Amino acid sequence: MLLTIITGALSVSVFKLNFLSALSGLVIGNLVGAIFMALHAAQGPRLGVPQMVQTRGQFGSLDRCW
Repeated sequence: MLLTIITGALSVSVFKLNFLSALSGLVIGNLVGAIFMALHAAQGPRLGVPQMVQTRGQFGSLDRCW
């Protein structure tokens, strides 16, 4: 993903991490994020609603009236 490449480049240049630390941090972060998204994706067919609708229960919903 393009955002992951940009984040990796920033972690080396801005946060002064070495390449292996930046790479391991990105890999671990992507794996943890993928686990949570996989759990939500598996929950969708069981609940009978789309993933974006059912994640409102876990993450909340922001309704703004302008």
